[in-house]
Amino acid sequence: AVSPTVAVIGAGPGGMFFCHALETYRRDLLEKGDDVALANLPKVTCFDRASGPGGVWHVESRSTIPSDAEPKLCSRRTSVYEAFWTNGPKEAIEFFDYTYDEHFGGHSLPVYMPRWAILEYLS
Repeated sequence: AVSPTVAVIGAGPGGMFFCHALETYRRDLLEKGDDVALANLPKVTCFDRASGPGGVWHVESRSTIPSDAEPKLCSRRTSVYEAFWTNGPKEAIEFFDYTYDEHFGGHSLPVYMPRWAILEYLS
């Protein structure tokens, strides 16, 4: 059987959590020696406009439209604003095996996180 090919569009929390879950599952299968299940896992490539993980949590003020491009074929980059804070608790967007406490060295953190902290955690 040929493994399916999957393209993940966006390396924000959703894309990162999908890739992390798949990698965790792959490691579990390797540990169990389940070659059949391993062979059926999809081959995943994650795409994002930014050079690293974070998705729309990156703030970029400049346009991504080339000067010679057709305006209707291009769009400006979408991002949250620099002073953005989450509207959901940080525990809802946290890796089960790498917590905010681990990442930020046990420092006290607010329930609703600022943009810079989410981006730093994902990076």
